[in-house]
Amino acid sequence: MSSDQIGCSLADAASSSAYTHFLKEASRSPPSLHVIYINTSLETKAHAHELIPTITCTSSNVVTTILQAFAQIPGLNVWYGPDSYMGANIADLFQRMGLMSDEEIAEIHPSHNKKSINSLLPRLHYYQVCGSHHSMLF
Repeated sequence: MSSDQIGCSLADAASSSAYTHFLKEASRSPPSLHVIYINTSLETKAHAHELIPTITCTSSNVVTTILQAFAQIPGLNVWYGPDSYMGANIADLFQRMGLMSDEEIAEIHPSHNKKSINSLLPRLHYYQVCGSHHSMLF
């Protein structure tokens, strides 16, 4: 068995100064909720929660969790990270939901309709790591 440390680019991204900047930006945009991917380190989750209320999700419950948070807190900003691929997929899904009928949207989450989905889109932010540098996409 190798004695080399096993690395994780997701964990590395979450512990970067760029991710801390992302969280600080979130903390300046109340009301905000940080939704963090479950595989992120406990240290990063604790640091994030010091800056902004943070909830941990898996890929199987992240959409429902985000939609429920938007339904419960008027004007909420949601900041998702550090998994940039999941963040992009969530944003894409919500954009596609904005084109669905109210009935189709209600099947995904009963508290939402076309108007509510379209109104939350500008308040959904996700962290993106691009190639060899870190950036944020809002």
